[in-house]
Amino acid sequence: VNKLNDSHAQLIVHWLGEGTSVMICLAREPPADNDSVAKAPPPQPSRIFVSKDYGDTFVDQTNMFELEVNGTKINSTVEQFFTHPKFNTIVFTDPRNKAIFTSEDYGATVKVRMLNFTPSDVTFYEADTKMILILDKKDPERK
Repeated sequence: VNKLNDSHAQLIVHWLGEGTSVMICLAREPPADNDSVAKAPPPQPSRIFVSKDYGDTFVDQTNMFELEVNGTKINSTVEQFFTHPKFNTIVFTDPRNKAIFTSEDYGATVKVRMLNFTPSDVTFYEADTKMILILDKKDPERK
C-alpha cells in the first residue's frame, strides 16, 4: 500500500499497458456540472503521481504541469488524460485553463500548449504519434 498524501476527492489510476511498468495517478476534484461552474469556487489544482515500478512507489510530478497565466505561474487543473493505443503518447487536458500537456515518453517529459478553445475529448490517429484530434464540447458548433 502506498500513501500518496493527497486530499482530493477522486483518484484516477492507469497502468500504461503491456511492455511498460509505468502507472499514472491523477488526483482531482470531480468536474462540476455546467449549471454550477459559474457559481462554484475554482477547484484546487490537480496533482499527478507517476510510478515506474508497477505502483510500488510513486513520485509527485505536479510541478511538470504548471501554467503561466498573465505572467503568473499556477498549478493546472488537469481533469483527465488519454493514452495512445500504440505509442508512448499521453495527453492531459485542463479545460478550466484551456491547456493540454503532452508527453511522448510515458510522462518522463511534458510539454504544455495553451489553446483558444476548451479541450473536452481527445482522439488519436493510430498511425501517427503527433496527430491528435481535440473536441470542444462547450462550443455550440463543436469546433
